[in-house]
Amino acid sequence: MKLFTKEEYLKRRRDKYYANAEVLRAKAREYQRTHKDISNKWNLENGSKVKEKALKYYYSEKGLKSRQANILKIRSYKKKYKIKNKEKVSENDSMHRALKAHAAPPWVDRKQIEAYYKQAQALTLITGVKYNVDHIFPLRGKGFVGLHVPWNLQIIPDHINFIKGNRI
Repeated sequence: MKLFTKEEYLKRRRDKYYANAEVLRAKAREYQRTHKDISNKWNLENGSKVKEKALKYYYSEKGLKSRQANILKIRSYKKKYKIKNKEKVSENDSMHRALKAHAAPPWVDRKQIEAYYKQAQALTLITGVKYNVDHIFPLRGKGFVGLHVPWNLQIIPDHINFIKGNRI
């Protein structure tokens, strides 16, 4: 019996997986289809852990390198998704526009709001880090509605805005 180092063992497992990846994925999908109650229960119990782990990877150095290395592939997937799901994309866009329109009082100074967006673009160009205009109190908050007004806006880096999500 031959003994393997940890690296050799992991490499053999990876190679074995990738040799049968399509078959294994098909089996996993079939199992999820036939055992929906178990899958749904597991997702309810572990969904937050999985999301937390995914976000941790996304913002890790390894995740950043992976996204940079596969930027064209990611763009291709996003483009295909937009083509395949035109209704969803259109609905999300129109919902966003409607929320902004209803959340912006008629007396608000649009030029001040526009200045925030221009400043975010300028920061992105200067630093090379993507900046977003974020609503301090989200337009769709839980138990409240934020307004699209200058004093409810802040300019923050894209990755921090992603982490913040729809909360204060």
